[in-house]
Amino acid sequence: MDQDIMFLTDTLQIFLSYLIIGLILCIPPYLGRWERLVKFFNRKDIDGLKLARIFVIIFPVFICLSVIITHLFQFYKELEVSSWLLFAPASVVIIPFLSAYFGIAAFSQAQGRIGLGDLGALLFSFGGFAAAGANIHDVLWCGRRTELYTIFWAGRDDLRPWVELFHAPSYDYRIFGFYMFVQVVIALAVAHIVFSRWLKVKRITPDFAPIGWVLDRNGFPGFCNHPD
Repeated sequence: MDQDIMFLTDTLQIFLSYLIIGLILCIPPYLGRWERLVKFFNRKDIDGLKLARIFVIIFPVFICLSVIITHLFQFYKELEVSSWLLFAPASVVIIPFLSAYFGIAAFSQAQGRIGLGDLGALLFSFGGFAAAGANIHDVLWCGRRTELYTIFWAGRDDLRPWVELFHAPSYDYRIFGFYMFVQVVIALAVAHIVFSRWLKVKRITPDFAPIGWVLDRNGFPGFCNHPD
């Protein structure tokens, strides 16, 4: 068993970095000031049509930014699969952004208008869920390359920014895949926490929610067999 996790040796700094990032993202929604900020920004709202127009303008900017970042870092200059140039920025930026947008668009269509505080909270929450889904690909890909994390497989320039950012000891796909799993857990936790705290701010009750939907005293959503 010890040998199975030896590839994580000398990665404590990566774990601590993710721990700090997770705490920074997860703690603020539990502070009273966070709820007051959401309510404060909700004094200004925007209709669904105007929201759609804004995203139509911003979306091409995100695409261009993703492509520019890809070429600046030259992640994939030695990779044989050229389609990776499109997949990487799509999975990291565009897919989470688009998923968050569609969720907010549906909400704003149902409500007619959406407060800026609600917009920020939902964008953050839906984006977190989508980012987790995108990172699951990395976990599965690394598992496939390393035969379920049992053998060493060296990555190439695709891992260089991550390796240099976190000072990883090697380009081992096992290390990268493991911490992508950690990243998935953090993204899901943040998305869930932000969404559940947002529900509390909105005072959503079973009268306004699907049958059986309730909030506990901490603001977490769940289901009850007897909503009456």
